[in-house]
This record gives sequence, C-alpha cells and structure tokens, in this order.
Amino acid sequence: GTPDTLHRLDISFSGENFLAPDASATVIKGSHKNFYLPHCGSGITHVPGYNRIVYPGIYPDIDMHLYCGSRGQKMAIVIRPGGDPNDVRLVLSGQDHMELDVFGNLRILLADKWIVLPEAVAYQYDQNNTITPVNWTAEYVPNNNTGQVGFTFSTYDTNKPLVLLIGPPPFFGGGEPYTDGVCWSTYFGGTGHDNAYAQAIGNDGNHYLAGQTQSPYQDFPHTEGTVYFESIQSLFLAAFNSTDELTWTDYFGGTSQYQQCSSVAVRTGVDPKIFVGGSTDAMDIPWVDDGTAYIDNSAPNTFTNGLLARFEVVDGLMEWFTYFGNNGVSVNNVTIDASGRLLAVGSTNGELPQHQVPLPPGAEQWPFHNNNPDGWVALFNLDEQILWSTYIGESEWDDAMNVRSWGSKIIVSGQTYSPSIDNLNPGNGAYWRPSHPVGDQDLYIKEFDLNGDQLWGTFVGGSGYDGAGAHGLDICELTRDVFLVGATMSDDLDIVPGDGWYDDSFGGGTDIPDGFVYQFDGADRNDEWVSYVG
Repeated sequence: GTPDTLHRLDISFSGENFLAPDASATVIKGSHKNFYLPHCGSGITHVPGYNRIVYPGIYPDIDMHLYCGSRGQKMAIVIRPGGDPNDVRLVLSGQDHMELDVFGNLRILLADKWIVLPEAVAYQYDQNNTITPVNWTAEYVPNNNTGQVGFTFSTYDTNKPLVLLIGPPPFFGGGEPYTDGVCWSTYFGGTGHDNAYAQAIGNDGNHYLAGQTQSPYQDFPHTEGTVYFESIQSLFLAAFNSTDELTWTDYFGGTSQYQQCSSVAVRTGVDPKIFVGGSTDAMDIPWVDDGTAYIDNSAPNTFTNGLLARFEVVDGLMEWFTYFGNNGVSVNNVTIDASGRLLAVGSTNGELPQHQVPLPPGAEQWPFHNNNPDGWVALFNLDEQILWSTYIGESEWDDAMNVRSWGSKIIVSGQTYSPSIDNLNPGNGAYWRPSHPVGDQDLYIKEFDLNGDQLWGTFVGGSGYDGAGAHGLDICELTRDVFLVGATMSDDLDIVPGDGWYDDSFGGGTDIPDGFVYQFDGADRNDEWVSYVG
C-alpha cells in the first residue's frame, strides 16, 4: 500500500577524448537459465548469460570491463600500449555526497546508504598473462561539485597493458585472486521442504550436491537432467561446474516418507563417476542393473534398506542403483580409494551381503551380533562387485559413520556402546585405548590396508558421551595425519597441546556438550594434538 522508490546511481565517462562506445557482451556461458516464477507464466527457458561486458575504446586504446568473479563484482579499466591514463575521468550522477575514506576508498552516499568503491589496484600483465604489480596505487581524485573522479598515476612499463581494477584484487604472479570471506552463496530449492545433506568436489572443480526434496521438479533448480522418480519426497543429485553454474539435476528414489542421501563421492580419472549412498524405506525404487555390479532389487522387509547409486558426470545418467541390505540398514558414508574403488560404511540390524569375488588375503571377517545394530564397512571392485565386507561391533549398539582413504590406507570411524570391539594396538607409540566405560557412547577409529586387514583400532573419547557426525573424519593428503572432530560430554579427554593453539578446559556442562578435535600422526598414529573446542 506504500509507493516504492527507485534510487539510481549512474557511472559514465567524460573528457575531450571520450569516445562513447556501445557495450558488447563477451564470452557466453556454457549453461542457460530457466525461470519458472509466477510472473513467467509457463516458464522462460534457455536464457543465455555472459561472463563479462566490455566497453571497447572508451578513450583511444583504453577499454572498460565489467564482470563478476566468484569473489565479487569488478570493474577494470585496461590501458593498452599507446593509451593515456590521464584521459580517464569517471562521472557519477544521482548521489547525494561523495568522499574518500582513510583507506582510499570512494564512498558515495545515495538515499542514506553508502556505496563503496575500493581503491583501484594497478597492475600490468605480459603476453603470457603473468600479472606483475606496480609500486603504486591509482588513488581516487574526486570533485564532489561536479561528480567527476580522476586517478593518480606513477611510472609503469608503457609497452605492457596497465589495468586499474576496482573490486577484489588479483593474485600477483598469476592465478585466481583470494580474499577472505564468502566467495559464493545461494539458496537452493523449490516451493517445498528441501534438505542438502552431502557434497563432493572432483579434481576438475565440479561440485555435486545431494539431498532430499518435497518440491516438484518443475520449480526445483535444474537445467538439464532426468526425472527417474518423483514422489511426495524425492532424492536429488545436482551438478555445478567449476564456476558454480548449475549444469544438471536428477530426481530419483521411490514412494516414501523416509529416504535420504547421506554421502557423495567422486571417482576421478579417465572414467569419472559420481557415487551416492543413503537409506530408504521405499519399496519401489527404480533399481538399475548394469550387468556386472552388485544388485539387489528386493524391497525392505523391516525398517529401511541402504541404497547405492552410480551416475555419469556429464549429464547425470544413472548407471547403477541398488538396495543394500534389507533389515534396518543405513549407508552413512561413501568414498573412493586410490584405485578408484567404492568404499561404504553404515549400520545394520540384519545380515549383509558378503564378498562376490575371492576374498583378499588378510581381510577381516568379524561376526554379526543380531541383538543390536552393528556397524559395517564394504569395499567394492571397479565393477562395483563386493570385494570385502565385515561387521564392526559386539554386544551393544554400534555404527560406522565415516570412511576415508588415502594412499594404501582405509580409515573408518564410528560410535559404539559396546565395552569392547576388535581393536588392535600396532605399538610404536600409537594412541590406543582398549576399552571404555560401559553405558556411555564412545568413538572408535580403525585403520585397514586396501585388502581389509586391520592395522590399528582404538576407542576415542572419555568417560561421558562422545559423538562425531557424518563429516567428522578426514586425512591430510601431505602428512597422512588423521583428524577426528565432534562433540563430547567428557570432561576428562587426554588433552595434548601440540605445537599451536589448544584448550584444555571442558566448556560444557551436565547437559551441554563441548567440541573436540583429535589429530593422529600419519606415521605411527600417536596423538599429537587433542583439544577441546568451544
């Protein structure tokens, strides 16, 4: 019921050599945008986007570029050899006031709000696009009475282009710029309830996001992709390229109120694939048999089944989709080992499928205890046939939450109420706790070789409740150090200060947990840093 007011600020150029060129959009993006908003009627599709807009020749041998990188909006004035930087004059109109702050930024007051243009960074580049700084900055010289803004200049190599960049600066020496803060963020979903649970990034920078949604496919973000199954609640897998553009979205799953994608992993190399792990109680998932992989098309008979799927990376073609187990089974985490093989972990109330091909030498084959859920770990070969699997746990409730692999090692972490499980002390100073207080949840870490032979296994935590979620484990690629993070109600963790910051005081209470971090050495698995966080 109240009128809206548009406040407009214009930036143009002036001077006797100003040539007033038309803008040209350059470098069309590889993807298109589709709009299904209410005012679009039945939808507007295949709208092209552009990476930048260029005003060529605003002055003789001077161009202006407008573009948005992943770190913010940028305006670049490019002075080619032969151009005179003193020609450049910005003209601002529509503002109420204009001034410089102590940092050299140009502050523009518009309807009680400040627009800030950072001080222009000056640099040059050569024929190899190698960026080199100059030893001065192009400071603003504003004249508030006329709205004109000039720049100060010093010496530079007139045989190379000179760039005045207003916005996030470049990384000198070449490569992507870096500035602290959020690089990119967005809402993702449609008109229904949407949850994103898992993500993975490939070596090429492509980004894959999985979760569940109650939004119809029509108003869920998508460009290309396939609807394999759409229900009241569906699973989704979305792919973004290295510049954060959505490339495709798949819908899949079955008719169910409970189904979840808990983890995503990417197989890189000559035949890249995307793997998804999760859980469902749907009895009608569209299972896909590729002819060689493990396949189970029997619907859940009690509680939930685990699910595993493989997708092609270019357009999201589903190549393999199967149930895994059929009695209270969840797939909590998946990853890829150094050979490109799928690893999965989870929990189960029933027996799981065993190996389909000859068992590797030394592979653990721990028994199933069917009075409470057990954790489990499974390794598949390159044809997605089960190479090795084993239960993890004993008399009480157990699960396996995380799996990571690097080099020749597999690391599994989970949670347990069992007073003892099949742990192993390798010696050489490795961290090792053989048991934990009965009645409280503790954590465990196990290390296996690529054949499934346990090399190290220990309880982790204190006398209270300790937990680590589905993303609490990782391995450093350089040192092979293992990191475990989570929450604890234990006030007696074995704190190890390490070389830097640490906190040895428990910050929680009787019903308030504190955070923790463990770092285990990559060579001998001793505890080199343990700290409360919070």
